[in-house]
Amino acid sequence: MKIFILMLTVLLFVCFAESLRPPKRMRIGGQTFKFSGCMGCFPGKNPICGKSASGNRTFDNKCELNKYNCENPGQEFVFLHDEPCVTE
Repeated sequence: MKIFILMLTVLLFVCFAESLRPPKRMRIGGQTFKFSGCMGCFPGKNPICGKSASGNRTFDNKCELNKYNCENPGQEFVFLHDEPCVTE
């Protein structure tokens, strides 16, 4: 029983300590990218098309789409295809 309590205490401590860590950062090509809740991917160089109930929109890359969705709940866009949206 003592071992179980000790293991549970260690697990709780590790989880708590992990939650206090600052967001991860990575340096790519002279730029520093922060990985947090709203930005968790490597930015691509190709524009993409996103679709929502209000229509289609071109984003610079998938990271911009993810960031927009994170910062604008209720107005999310879903990935449609790997090229800019076609306007008719």
